[in-house]
Amino acid sequence: MNFKEFASNNKVLFDGAMGTTIQAMNLPESVAQQANELLSLTSPDIIRKIHADYFAAGCDIVLTNTFGANAMVMAEYDLQAKVAELNAAAVQIARSAAVNSGASNKYVALSVGPGSKLPTLSQISYDELRAAYVEQITAAAKVGIDAVMIETCQDLLQVKAAIAAAMDVNTALMLDLPIMVSLTVEENGCMLVGSDMRCAAHALAGYPIFSLGLNCGFGPDKMAAPFAELAAAYSGRLYISPNAGIPILKDGKFVYPMNAEDFARLTSSIVEQYGLCAAGGCCGTNDSHMKAMAGKIKGMTTSIDPAPTIASSGYVCSAYSSSALRQQPAPALIGERANATGSKAFRELLKADDYAAMANIAKGQQASSHIIDLSVALSGRDEAADMRSIVPILNRELTLPLMIDSTSELVLEEALKCITGKPVINSINFEDGGTKLHKILKLLKRFPAAVVALTIDESGMAQTKEDKLHIAERLYNTWTSEYGYADEDLIIDFLTFSVASGDSESRYAAVHTIGAIREFKLRHPKVSTTLGVSNVSFGLSAHARTVLNAVFLDMAVKAGLDTAIVHAEKVLPISNIPSKELELCSALLDGKEGALDAFIAHFADVKESVATEIVTLPPEEELARKILRGDSTALEPLINTLLATYSAPEILNDMLLKAMQQVGVLFNEGKLLLPFVLKSAEVMRACSTLLE
Repeated sequence: MNFKEFASNNKVLFDGAMGTTIQAMNLPESVAQQANELLSLTSPDIIRKIHADYFAAGCDIVLTNTFGANAMVMAEYDLQAKVAELNAAAVQIARSAAVNSGASNKYVALSVGPGSKLPTLSQISYDELRAAYVEQITAAAKVGIDAVMIETCQDLLQVKAAIAAAMDVNTALMLDLPIMVSLTVEENGCMLVGSDMRCAAHALAGYPIFSLGLNCGFGPDKMAAPFAELAAAYSGRLYISPNAGIPILKDGKFVYPMNAEDFARLTSSIVEQYGLCAAGGCCGTNDSHMKAMAGKIKGMTTSIDPAPTIASSGYVCSAYSSSALRQQPAPALIGERANATGSKAFRELLKADDYAAMANIAKGQQASSHIIDLSVALSGRDEAADMRSIVPILNRELTLPLMIDSTSELVLEEALKCITGKPVINSINFEDGGTKLHKILKLLKRFPAAVVALTIDESGMAQTKEDKLHIAERLYNTWTSEYGYADEDLIIDFLTFSVASGDSESRYAAVHTIGAIREFKLRHPKVSTTLGVSNVSFGLSAHARTVLNAVFLDMAVKAGLDTAIVHAEKVLPISNIPSKELELCSALLDGKEGALDAFIAHFADVKESVATEIVTLPPEEELARKILRGDSTALEPLINTLLATYSAPEILNDMLLKAMQQVGVLFNEGKLLLPFVLKSAEVMRACSTLLE
């Protein structure tokens, strides 16, 4: 029975620690000072006995003595030339222990450690990591392993490189080795580079891994909380391998305090609670811990892993945290200013190779956006090189996910090699019949991502509702049926043309777009939608565009729009638009006869909406208006005026808090987007400070 079959029908017990078990042997100094991996060549009997003891304790599978047996780590010992030899020897030793155990169904997994350099911090490149892992896994696979365990991972970008390497080896050697991944968290519940467990689950959800879990770092008592977060967000098989507690200093040596019985009791309770497929032990555990574990989990019946409370798909993430493509209230806002085509400021910085300042523009959108769009396509420049320069900076410094905007699959690949989390790719379409589309979709097998798909085919951009829906269905079928990707990771951009062109076709541009969104969402409710909102108002004056864009966005959201590519800081709250202008905008967007002329005539005389004009109000009402609009100007004289009549608690409770309650009502009704809520909160804090 191969390991996949066995693991599908049994709770799998992995072994305990290798490194701390070697240290506990009190070996001669000449032996103890060697790299643990070298012992497979110089002292094979030591390693063989450790494996044999674990098999005798009831373990089903052992990890090879190869935790650091890759070129990156072995170079520190000047042993990089022995990588293949070390891995082959380690596998042979473990296999001989399995055979000599006298029991059936005993397996060997290759231990693949994290190395000593973090790609997210640009200490090593994705390509260098992948090549090192390919060398290690190839050497082991040629001798004969049953699984690959990528363990003690502290950086998701390192995990991605290792998974890609294992996939490459499987393909090259025509194997089907299960790929297992185990992460390590710090005291804050995040990986070393800062990724939380939801982020990790969402970033790795699209990879063909057999199981995902946690090892090292803590004992099972301290590991329960981060494991619960991981289990809530990941829909696949789960694994755990805790330490025997946190080491303490005793008689001049660090020891792990948790005894076998406590370790087995606490770890097995996690196995049972979450329906884990496998468990083992890490630092400080030995064969006695595993023997106690065997007594606990061998009697457990196998069960389907519990469904996560958070969907694995439909999320994108930065290196640190996740963001849902479906925000409540909608839409998710995609900041558009880090775009060399649409932003002159960004374009000029790109020409000057000022990547730090470019990053500041991207970071400046974080308070008002959910996702940051990035495009560095500029005539005369090397787009791929520019991506390699800017993406690592944004990868480290942005807390929001990236949308990589490029028409080149090669440029997209270079960007994806630098991204720790899960991005959005913008975009795919059928303009060339699908040649480029298929290249990008195949690329996502190695770099899972959400994708924006445009309603464009061989005839050009779809203009009518019917054509938009036809292409959208074609995109959907390719995404799901041909490639097997999740509905939730597809984002259809139904595109829109300007309603201000004056010709008969453009008159109904918004009607066709809104209608297509509404119909498609009824057919495929799990698929997301998006729009470049400002396209609808192209050709109009700046203020007229701001107002029309706001009304169009509101209409699109009500029809089912999930995300919007906007200049988030310039989005006008629908609640701030006077009723007359709402009527004019609605008529224009609905394609009514004469609506364009009436709209243009009105805005030719109106420079600012009535709602934004300076109107003298009683100070009590003026304060409420400032809260509702997020207006932080002239707060101090206004507060001083009110303090002449009211006490500070009265201003706080009767004016400020009531205004913030109204902000909450508008937010819940979808009439006020998150960026405006945050601005209102900033005004509230400023007022509170003045009152103090």
